[in-house]
Amino acid sequence: MDKLPTPAGGLTRARQKLSNSPRLVTALKVAFTVVMLAVVMHSVDLPAAWRYASDQNDWFLLLAASFLIFQIVCGAFRWHLILRSLNAAMSRLESLRIYYISVFFGACMLASVGADVVRIWLSHRNNIQAGIATISVILDRVAALAGVAIIVLAVTPFFINVVGRDYDTAAMILAALALIGLSGIVLVAQLDRIPIGRWARFRLLDHLAALGGAVRQVFLRPETSVHVLTLGVASQVGGSLAAYAITRSLELDVSAIDCLILMQPVTLLATLPISIGGWGVREAAMVTFFGLVGVPSSAAVLVSVQIGLLSVVLSLPGGVLFLLRRKGMAENTGN
Repeated sequence: MDKLPTPAGGLTRARQKLSNSPRLVTALKVAFTVVMLAVVMHSVDLPAAWRYASDQNDWFLLLAASFLIFQIVCGAFRWHLILRSLNAAMSRLESLRIYYISVFFGACMLASVGADVVRIWLSHRNNIQAGIATISVILDRVAALAGVAIIVLAVTPFFINVVGRDYDTAAMILAALALIGLSGIVLVAQLDRIPIGRWARFRLLDHLAALGGAVRQVFLRPETSVHVLTLGVASQVGGSLAAYAITRSLELDVSAIDCLILMQPVTLLATLPISIGGWGVREAAMVTFFGLVGVPSSAAVLVSVQIGLLSVVLSLPGGVLFLLRRKGMAENTGN
């Protein structure tokens, strides 16, 4: 598959989002983030949170940072494999650079300039067809969610043992949703095999067919899917171990398997595009799910805030890379 149709106006919309962020969407996200944080903080014993922080082991914070860096690297290489499977030529170093820049935009920018939009735009600047760049980012998101789904299916029995039989129905629902999601990948991969006949003139159907072919190339070919899904799982494990390292630094009675289990729904909720960088949503989810294993709300919020702050700090080199890249673009244009 050498070419994929460019989504109608996709590149134009990407450029517009980079230059003119929709203020209403941004304002709504900011408002929702502030409200969620206010609700969570209202239920938190701040003096207790301060006591946890004052006795914290900083070495475990450094370990958490290393796990978050590992998560970023896994994500970058996962996306690189997807690009390569779509016959898009980009070096590992360049994939890592662009991915890291997108992490910065996702973690630090208030405007609705999405990390995915930045990735598509910079990939196109690297001579990747806009259609391929767009589909590669979509499939990378699918791979990340597939990693969550695989972990959910694997840990469901442990989840029931950890939180008790009172939540076995919720656990089975999560497992069913994970199974449906993975099955959906197989179904989407058949879209380009559906005869559309006279409907072929509709561009949307053309795009769906292209997406189906791309999904099959990435997820139904063992030589690619094994590596992509392994990196998808590894990325989620890295985030879970980062949370575990922070709980250890606070001397909380939480195991690594607890974090692996409980961080999956937290991750899913935090990645919803309804808040700024997942703030507010992540804290509320941490309080809810870690409360199931007896973690006080003040400690759960502290863990969540430290994950968020570490993510922001670790993403800053991506901002430097972006500035250097813009400077290089400007110089090339000038020449």
